[in-house]
Amino acid sequence: MDQIPHQKKIVDTSLGTQPSKFDRFLRSLKLEGTSKQIEGFQPDLKTAHRRLDQLKKSYKEGDPIWQDFLTKTSAGKRLILVFLGARPCAEFHDEELQRELGPKHFRGYTPKLAVASYFEQLGKPPETSNEKEKDIQRGLLFNYPAEDIEGYSNHIEVYNKFLDLIAKYTRMMNDESYVFPENDQSIMENGGPLRQYFMSTDQNYRAKHRASIATIIEKYTEEFGVSEDAKQYILDYQVVTDWSGAHHIGNPNSKANKDFIQTTDEIVEKSGTNAFLRECGQGND
Repeated sequence: MDQIPHQKKIVDTSLGTQPSKFDRFLRSLKLEGTSKQIEGFQPDLKTAHRRLDQLKKSYKEGDPIWQDFLTKTSAGKRLILVFLGARPCAEFHDEELQRELGPKHFRGYTPKLAVASYFEQLGKPPETSNEKEKDIQRGLLFNYPAEDIEGYSNHIEVYNKFLDLIAKYTRMMNDESYVFPENDQSIMENGGPLRQYFMSTDQNYRAKHRASIATIIEKYTEEFGVSEDAKQYILDYQVVTDWSGAHHIGNPNSKANKDFIQTTDEIVEKSGTNAFLRECGQGND
């Protein structure tokens, strides 16, 4: 993993060069109405089985660029998960969401509004004028575990300050001509261990170095405004990656995350999607 993911970036820039791909995909698959909800969403293996043939058809009829996008990129695989019914995002229909968009995290929605029109306004004042509210909405739309959504929205500001420190450390290390001022010495001393810990998904490594990382975090308590809860969040939470390569910051040891990953893996395996991708030369073993 070459860089630390930033959860706020939810749009894959690789799609920007060929925006027509989404339109072509939707037309070729002829999306049908499904019963998906923002909150209380449940992946549907029957839907995945039914839609696999349509997915194969889209692949077969597509040009090489489309085929590579669909089977060899994380963005393409994320789109596959949505279509198969393993993710709720982009599968919304007005009549199904009118009762779901009422909760506190989607203020401003009324049944008189088209869901698509409402989504276009997400992130804009006055309904979602602060980052915390938008973070919660993103988490709900991507069906992340509730505990992860709450932790991220509460502590991502402090978490990002440490990411910025790590990024500065990385830049300093990559610039051979850089002369280290005295006030940058702490970054050199702490940036490496922090970077390794933040990027690691090895539970044994994290357990071994947890105490030393806690000591480093405490050095920045005043400067970064690190509360005890934020410190525990940084120590406990890490990058959680699913079948498609999509990632979020969460607790990989929680039952919710284990179920989240397992359910996705079962959907793509039992639906025959993995076998299909292997036929295309891009298996996910």
